[in-house]
Amino acid sequence: MLLINEISLLALAGASGLVGGWWLRSRGDKQRALSEGAPAHEVLQRMHDVADNVVLNVGAHAHLMQEISDELSGTISPEAQAVAAAVERLIEANEQMQRELSLAEKKLQEQSRRIESHLAEARTDALTGLANRRALDDELFRRSAEAKRHDRAVTLVLIDLDFFKQLNDTWGHQVGDQVLRCLAGVLRQSVRDMDLPARYGGEEFAAVLPGTPVEQALVCAERIRAAIEQTQFVGDGREVPVTASVGVAERAAGEGVEAWVRRTDEALYAAKRVGRNRVAWHDGQVVHQLPVGDDHYVPQPASGSPAAEAEGPRGDSPAHGENDELGGGATTDDQPEAGTPISRRTEFCHDIQRRIAAWRRDGRPWSLLMLEVDDFSILCNQPGPELIRGLQRTMPVFFQATLREMDHVARLSDHLFAVLLPEADLPQGGIVGERLRRDALEIRLPLAHGEQGFTVSVGLTTVQAEDTWHSMLERADAALRAAIAHGRNRSYLHDGQQCLPVGIGQQAGP
Repeated sequence: MLLINEISLLALAGASGLVGGWWLRSRGDKQRALSEGAPAHEVLQRMHDVADNVVLNVGAHAHLMQEISDELSGTISPEAQAVAAAVERLIEANEQMQRELSLAEKKLQEQSRRIESHLAEARTDALTGLANRRALDDELFRRSAEAKRHDRAVTLVLIDLDFFKQLNDTWGHQVGDQVLRCLAGVLRQSVRDMDLPARYGGEEFAAVLPGTPVEQALVCAERIRAAIEQTQFVGDGREVPVTASVGVAERAAGEGVEAWVRRTDEALYAAKRVGRNRVAWHDGQVVHQLPVGDDHYVPQPASGSPAAEAEGPRGDSPAHGENDELGGGATTDDQPEAGTPISRRTEFCHDIQRRIAAWRRDGRPWSLLMLEVDDFSILCNQPGPELIRGLQRTMPVFFQATLREMDHVARLSDHLFAVLLPEADLPQGGIVGERLRRDALEIRLPLAHGEQGFTVSVGLTTVQAEDTWHSMLERADAALRAAIAHGRNRSYLHDGQQCLPVGIGQQAGP
């Protein structure tokens, strides 16, 4: 009986330590976040990470206890039967703990949704429903950092209504507000889903166009100008003539946000000075006028201007001739996805190679994750191409909302994606993979005849000695195939030796 009691106490102490450690870590994380002045949604995100860690540990612990129980149940020794009964009680305690953790996680999710709702209201212009100046400033800094990090183009467009003060004096402020609301609708319809239209202030609006060089941005700017001129703005039953002047500038290499906005503003007022109702663009040195009505004009930046200089050759890729084939429907399409946070394949592989080299210098961990939409061929039977378009619109938003800014996403095919997770070891990568898998369950693609849900499978690995970009992709793909083979809607990792379900055989990260 002494042996039985000792085993029981040790098992219960292990469970208590697990719960106590979780509580202390969660309490410490929360107090630290609050003391550092972190926003409430960041505090909740940290709490989510802690809860995810605990769920993984509890799951692994329960799995081990069940194995012990199964082994003991096959013996006939009275002492072994008594130990088995103690283990059964521990399993019941584990199950109760998991239920309580699930309830706590649901409460955290509800609180997160409420906070996100309040944050959305705080970043929305009340009159037009567009992003407000605060949201615009955040987007400018975020896209500027992204452009520098991934060597992508990003262009800012500023739109200012012509003679708006005169319009207000003539027609009244109520009509003026109505015109502003109508113009916001025109702006939304003139940009892509991943562009950010915003109210800059007063009668001035803006659009941030990520992944867009100035040549393409001028096409968009002229489309906006023409749409405003052709729209019938009506106030008090009468048509109100409205035009706008537009300024455009692509972020130059090494340029700060303030200088970038200032150049765009200079282009805007140059358009006003030469007659209004036109588009002008700044090349880094001088302002050029876009011929009115010309949406096929190809600008040539002045030699030596910041806009003409690159921070690095766009589209750098691994050396040609390497085996670029990958199981799971990978594509060799090298076209970048303009306006989204998703990279092309060759750019992504080049980033993997850079990360491997950096890891060999400083040893900082990082992981590679692959995510595939389950049963894609079956899903495409109904409604076919419409679902592909829905995924193309939805997945960039999904990744942007779920991942960190430093994470790097690439599309390998219509239904296969890869994610590079800097500073994330294998356990932390497993947490991210599980979060992506669970959050995907809540996505509903808006289709012509209703909505379509789907699940995803996830494969994960981390960098190892002698790795190349190709070997890392192969290992992550092997983990993904294991997840699919075991029933889909699962997360598996490859530890360099074998594929394991996430949460089994790994230690939880900090």
